[in-house]
Amino acid sequence: METRDLEYVLAVGTHGGIGRAAEALGMTQPALTKAIQRVEAQLGVPLFERTTLGMRVTQAGAVFLERARRIRLEYDDAIKEMRGIQTGEQGLLRLGYSPSMPNALVLGACQQLLRERPVARLRLTMRVARELMDQVQAGELDLAVAPLPRHANPALATRELFTDRLAVVADENHPLQRRRDLTLADLVGQHWLLPTGHVLIRQQIDSAFASAGLPAPML
Repeated sequence: METRDLEYVLAVGTHGGIGRAAEALGMTQPALTKAIQRVEAQLGVPLFERTTLGMRVTQAGAVFLERARRIRLEYDDAIKEMRGIQTGEQGLLRLGYSPSMPNALVLGACQQLLRERPVARLRLTMRVARELMDQVQAGELDLAVAPLPRHANPALATRELFTDRLAVVADENHPLQRRRDLTLADLVGQHWLLPTGHVLIRQQIDSAFASAGLPAPML
């Protein structure tokens, strides 16, 4: 199987039909159909099935498409690396970081890398922790600086950089500002400004209240 065959399959999966994929690739529909049939014959399973709305990915096709995307990313990285060796501009680091990470930590590390390796290049992506972990696992990022997930992913290697603490911040005129030795129970019934439930910090706060047998924070 040639690398262009992967492009054909990915194009059909992206555009959802032979016609639109062929137009995007700049080739005829019969030629693309024949290419897809050749790939399916090599694999021994159908990757797509025709519907009234176009081409639908089969279960085997979904698995193959995921693999094909990773292969294409690896191939593109290899080509870029070879060009970097040829031009002397070697090294691309795709770094993701969470909005909760201190800017001084992330940017300081980037500055140090560029001082030590002036020809290195950086591509920065800011996402919430769960999205970053998914992108690392998919091969779209080389590494991520983010809060550790509650449940470790055996497919990823992690290293703890520091231990952080969450703090509750309120207006200086808030009634609770005058009280000392506050507990979570004292915060029940207060209105909070929090991120959505898929963000790790929100999950940690909700979990702390639940563990104490308290109702979730009010938004």
